[in-house]
Amino acid sequence: MSPLPFHLVTLTHPEWDVSLGVNWYGAMREHAGQGAPLPNYAIADRVTLDATAAYLLGDFRFYATGTNLLNTPALVSRLPFGARGQAPMMVQVGVKYGWR
Repeated sequence: MSPLPFHLVTLTHPEWDVSLGVNWYGAMREHAGQGAPLPNYAIADRVTLDATAAYLLGDFRFYATGTNLLNTPALVSRLPFGARGQAPMMVQVGVKYGWR
């Protein structure tokens, strides 16, 4: 199965914006074939939750971004060089300065 499209909700205002994204990846096989995949050759479905927020104050833009906010460990692939896990939860905050 292919993953569903990215689902995103965004609220905006001239001074701030908030976005929340939910991404669901369906279960998939690692090798071509039909029928139920062998347990060692299947990737389970998973859900990730991402969010961003920003606030504009004069020439400064304060922001926060979070990925995999559910912090769910998941196997994303075994090929080509062994098992790889999903990236862990990450939160980033910062300030951007813009000239007008």
